[in-house]
Amino acid sequence: MKSRAKDVTSFREKIFRPGKSYVDPMKEITDLCGCRIIVYYQDDVDRVAEAIKAEFHISEENLSRQPQLLDVDRFGYLSAHYIVSIGKIRSDLIEWKPYTDLVAEIQVRTVIQHAWSAVSHALQYKQEAAIPSKLQRRLHRIAGLFELADEEFVGLRKERESLRLEARRDLEKGDDNVPLTAATISEFLATWQGTQKLASAAQQIGFELNSERFEEDNFTSAIYDTAVLAGISNLGGLRKALEQADLEYLKRLWKGVIATRSSGWTVSEAFIVLLMLIYNARERISREFLVARGFDKSVSNMVVKALDRTKKQDGA
Repeated sequence: MKSRAKDVTSFREKIFRPGKSYVDPMKEITDLCGCRIIVYYQDDVDRVAEAIKAEFHISEENLSRQPQLLDVDRFGYLSAHYIVSIGKIRSDLIEWKPYTDLVAEIQVRTVIQHAWSAVSHALQYKQEAAIPSKLQRRLHRIAGLFELADEEFVGLRKERESLRLEARRDLEKGDDNVPLTAATISEFLATWQGTQKLASAAQQIGFELNSERFEEDNFTSAIYDTAVLAGISNLGGLRKALEQADLEYLKRLWKGVIATRSSGWTVSEAFIVLLMLIYNARERISREFLVARGFDKSVSNMVVKALDRTKKQDGA
């Protein structure tokens, strides 16, 4: 979310722009200040719009600029655009009364819409009439692809959630043959009781745990890569590997931590799971593998050293 206020120079230039005539520019100019809200998904635009309508008074005469009211053959890919003023509830409050008559712009768009706006602005094609006819067809096609991408992202999100729910049902049935994906790993680790047991064991060793919940972008990709490296292909194999985790490895790792750090080490439950899977794949783990998955060099070195000591003990 970004906001800005029009500076004095810009305000003066707009007032005296040829073809413009203002009686009360403070009230008539609608972009004295503005806010742009960028969301990931098209249906989130509608959710934000509902919140805007609930909190502000919308100027009806400007609603025609909303993208859903564009003609089907109209060039461009616009964001939702609102001219707002303070709503009734706030306008009755003393601290808001000085601003009751002022208006502002709010734009709501997806990341894809924002990309279209930036590119078309760079091409300086703001109006279809100014575009050579031989380029209009190409621009229409590109605009259609951008719009299709927005729709596909919503579809992908729904499909991902469907896979997550399917994995949850399979886990409740005790099915261990559920294939590993980011969604199934996240669902498994969020519901498996062994996750908290591993976390508690790590705390007893000395690790400090934060309150992060399992999310698909929270070490899940690294967990998937490490599980595959360890030869694990389904949730049953993942469960078995974690149930057979060697806590002595965590203790050796912790000794390396306290030997090189002046303070403790705060980690998430997901990171503890990742460390235990690294132990299962210890014969194939390298510093390069860890660094490529977000580990800094010092942590990678500590992990590999702890694994090397484990390998020596295994050989003994």
